[in-house]
Amino acid sequence: MQSILGHTRKADITFHRNGRIDISAIVTKSLGLNAGDVLDICMSDYGEYYLVIAHKAINTNGNHRAKVFVTKKGRKHNRNMRTYCVKLCKAMLEFHQTANEKVSFAVGSPVKDAVYGLVLPIITRLNLSYNDKGNKL
Repeated sequence: MQSILGHTRKADITFHRNGRIDISAIVTKSLGLNAGDVLDICMSDYGEYYLVIAHKAINTNGNHRAKVFVTKKGRKHNRNMRTYCVKLCKAMLEFHQTANEKVSFAVGSPVKDAVYGLVLPIITRLNLSYNDKGNKL
């Protein structure tokens, strides 16, 4: 027998080649992300990637790269967010060595960090843009 679905886990964060980063509600709730916060990705000494809030909205003045905004304004409980940063997207696409237009990942449980506070590990071993056979979904 052969599975049709492959992976059943849905993506939590998606990086597009044009610089768009889609962020699910799970990520925004776990990090306590609000509109206007600035995201960043940090790499640990062990080669693990972490999604962090570089600056909170109340502490930012002016324009910043990777400043998040709500995808559907006017909705009371919409927690899906989006940001644009070509530099972050290029880094994640190059890390995964893919020529595709996007790469999607799941995130792990929040972890405390001395510098950034709460961070989310990005599970990079599992590219959710593909099924087990390597075929594009």
